[in-house]
Amino acid sequence: MQRFKLKKVRQVSKNHVKIEYRKIYPAKIIVICKKVFDKGNIKIKKESPHKITLQYCVGEI
Repeated sequence: MQRFKLKKVRQVSKNHVKIEYRKIYPAKIIVICKKVFDKGNIKIKKESPHKITLQYCVGEI
């Protein structure tokens, strides 16, 4: 399994969570977020190699 390190997770708006990370693939982040936030429908917007925004459609953090 790919080793990774989450640097920062913060909620930007009601439906967006911004995550900064190192050495991790978007697929792995989807798995992590489904486990942590229990979300089913997650969209990824990649902003830079180390920063992405996740958008989920149901529930709250």
